[in-house]
Amino acid sequence: MGVDLAPAMLARAREVGAPLGNVSIVPMDAKALGFGPASFDSVVANSVVQFTGPGSLLEWKRVLRPGGKLACSFPHGPQVWFELCRQFV
Repeated sequence: MGVDLAPAMLARAREVGAPLGNVSIVPMDAKALGFGPASFDSVVANSVVQFTGPGSLLEWKRVLRPGGKLACSFPHGPQVWFELCRQFV
C-alpha cells in the first residue's frame, strides 16, 4: 500500500508498482491515514517527515500493529530524529 498527495508521485509509484501486481497506490494524507488502528506490520516513510511535520509520527504509530516497525528517512542529523522519536513515538 502506498500513499501520497502529489499527483506526480502517485503516477510514478503506480508505474513502478504495476508490474508487482500486489501494490495499491492511493491518494491520502500521511498525517491522516484512512486505515484502522494496528493495520500494518510496518510503515516506510521516505522523505516525508520534512513535509508532514513530526506529528505524523503519531499517525504512523497508530496504524502499526504492536511490535510493528517504522523505517523513516530524515534530512537532518540523527540527533534530531532521536529527539522526534522520544517525543512522538
